[in-house]
Amino acid sequence: MKINMLNFDSQNSSINRQTSFKRGLPSWFIRETKTANPYRIEAELADKGISADFGGVPTVAMCCKKVVEIMEHYGFELPSKFSFEPLEYKTLGTYSSYQDKVCINSNMKEFQDVVKQNRLEERQGSYHPRTGHFLQTYLHEFSHAAHYKNLCNRFGDSEANRIFWGYLTNNSPARMMIDPLNTTLRFLVTKPFLKWAIDKVIPPREGLYAKSDLCEFIAEKNARIIAEDLGDNLTLRYNDRIPFEQSPDYWDPTEEWKNGEFETVISKMFKYFDKDIWNGDINKLDSTRSIMTHFRN
Repeated sequence: MKINMLNFDSQNSSINRQTSFKRGLPSWFIRETKTANPYRIEAELADKGISADFGGVPTVAMCCKKVVEIMEHYGFELPSKFSFEPLEYKTLGTYSSYQDKVCINSNMKEFQDVVKQNRLEERQGSYHPRTGHFLQTYLHEFSHAAHYKNLCNRFGDSEANRIFWGYLTNNSPARMMIDPLNTTLRFLVTKPFLKWAIDKVIPPREGLYAKSDLCEFIAEKNARIIAEDLGDNLTLRYNDRIPFEQSPDYWDPTEEWKNGEFETVISKMFKYFDKDIWNGDINKLDSTRSIMTHFRN
């Protein structure tokens, strides 16, 4: 999986030129990147079973180290390899399930300076999650790794590969969620409040890139959830569990729906959908092509 940067026109390219710390880049992190020893951090990650090559760049080393700490806190599986290497033009990062490796594009010079990296992520606008967090690309690619390895733990490598690359990457959120939901609820969708409740989910909540396929959707969503939860010290404030494992096995929304709590019902349905994607439950996803499985008696 790869994440691409947004193409900017001359008007948009001037936006957010000033360094902003409200997106999560604290001054102490900038200071620490200036004195960080990337080779020492490579050795530290080797002790965790991660073979890392930062190309001698302190910023890359510090960002990778921090994201590893964050993912460990959640209990996510980690990739076995990380590298800072040339990738395709305008590709920010990739995850290779075959190599179990996360890569950040060394051709993007912004990744060598954390302040420039912060500006790069802020400029993504609605293309990627609106947090604009400076760790967005790292969180996204590590989320792909965690998702794929969760599937491997559940189904084994061969079946995980089929689910991840054969199914999830070939289905879009619109096809699986929005279109069936709009069809099922077409008698209500014309009402502004319900249309807002549906349309606010993707985009803009997860960003335009999340529309690509179900793997990108869940990686973008996971990155946003984590970024929004990070405090000024880059530690998690509220959540301490994987978001997609918190939904119960079954829930009957009939009563809430009858009471007119449409937005609540739709929100809960999407939580089930997130869980089904994360756990690779293609029987639920494919049997109805929608989250409406959980709306039927």
